[in-house]
Amino acid sequence: MPGKMWLDDTPYIWLERNLKRLGATMLVSAIYDVGLGLSNLLFPSWFSGLLGIPVPEDLFYLHLWSLAHLVFACFCILAWLDIKRNILIAAGAIVARVSYALFMFLSVWLLHVRPAWAILGGVSLAFAVVHYILLRLSDFGLWQVLVQAGNPPGMRRK
Repeated sequence: MPGKMWLDDTPYIWLERNLKRLGATMLVSAIYDVGLGLSNLLFPSWFSGLLGIPVPEDLFYLHLWSLAHLVFACFCILAWLDIKRNILIAAGAIVARVSYALFMFLSVWLLHVRPAWAILGGVSLAFAVVHYILLRLSDFGLWQVLVQAGNPPGMRRK
C-alpha cells in the first residue's frame, strides 16, 4: 500500500480520489453517448450505412437507439454531478453497459449484422470494466450497492 499512497495521503483521501476518477469516467461515457446519439439523430442515413442496416421509411428504430444513448448520458451526468450520493446510478450504469454489450455481441453473432455493432459493444464493455474497477477501488461492491440501493448498512428490511 505505501507504493500507491502519496505524501501525507490517507486511505480516505485515496478512496475519495478514486470516486472522483469514477465520476470523471462517467462524464467521459456521457460525452461518448451524446456524440453517438446525436450523430445518429442528425445523420441517420450515414450512420445506418455504417452499421449495415437499411434505412427504414420512418427511422423509428434508429431514433429509438439514439434516444437510448441519450438516456445513458443523462444518468451518467447525474452520477458525475455527485458520485458519492449517486453511487447506485454508477452501479446501474455498469449493469446497463454490460447488458448493452451483450446485446451487441449477440446481434453480431446470431443476427449476422456488421461487426461495427461489436465495436460499439466493446466500447460499452470497456466503460463498464473501467467503472467497475474504480467502483471497487472506491471500496464499494457492485452487488452490495445494488442490493442496499442507497440504504445505510445498519438498516434492515422488514
